[in-house]
This record gives sequence, C-alpha cells and structure tokens, in this order.
Amino acid sequence: MVKISELTNYINPQNDDEFVIVDVGSNVTKKIIWQTIKDKLKNFFDTIYQTKNEIKLIGTKVINANYSLELSDAGKVIISDSTSSITISIPSNSSISFNIGTVIYFFQKNNGQIIFSPATEVSLYTSLGTKTRAQYSVAFLIKIASDEWVLGGDLTP
Repeated sequence: MVKISELTNYINPQNDDEFVIVDVGSNVTKKIIWQTIKDKLKNFFDTIYQTKNEIKLIGTKVINANYSLELSDAGKVIISDSTSSITISIPSNSSISFNIGTVIYFFQKNNGQIIFSPATEVSLYTSLGTKTRAQYSVAFLIKIASDEWVLGGDLTP
C-alpha cells in the first residue's frame, strides 16, 4: 500500500477530478469531486465572512408611487421622481430577509417627500424623523439586526 506522504503533489485540480475520502461516521470509503468541495467551502466561508463594510452601489431604481422594499433593492439608490408624497414600506424579516448590514439609499428628485413606514415587527431608529426634508434630500436605511433598521440622512419629523 502506498503512503500518502509518498504521493506526488497535485496543485491544479479540475472541477470533475475525483478524490477518495473515508466517511468516519460509517467507516466507508467514498469519492467526491473537486467542484463539490469548492461549492461546500464557498458556502461555509460565505456564512462566516460577510461582505466588508464597503459601499457597493449596484444600480438605481426610479419609483413614482408607494413602494415596498424588495430583496433586489439592497445596495441600490431608490430615486423618487414623484410630485406627491410616497411611502416606502420596510418589511419584516419574516417577510423579506435582507442581510444584516444591508444599505439602501434614497433620493428625493422631485418635490414629493419620501415617508418611511416600518412593518409592525420592525424597529426603525432615527434621530430626525421618518420623511425626507425637501427636494434633493438624500436618506439611507441600514439593517442592523433581524427586524431593526437605522434611518439617516436629510430628514424631518
């Protein structure tokens, strides 16, 4: 029998390469492909390391009426181009599960104020108010816990 220490190093595995493992729970020898190992490692590390605290804008969305946040809004700038006030509904975590640390930006392009309205289960922390102050105001939401958001920016009560 060949010892592992006597084998040649293999430094460039391909996705369909197979590896032999021993399932210690059942003491059965099994095979696994490199792609599966990579996928499992990625999933493992993605749950440990969240995205660095960097601002990463991933686009804009223009709205003209009341709007409920969607998972795809994370990292976007939501631009309100309405001439009348609109309400942004902030959903509960059980409804839409944004990652903790998610940031969403808002820009009041026209004269209609943006009013932020959290779901019943959601705590919304703000020191200034829950609506934008005037045309060209900018605001942001940051998710800090399961059902907790911080609202900041150019706001008024």
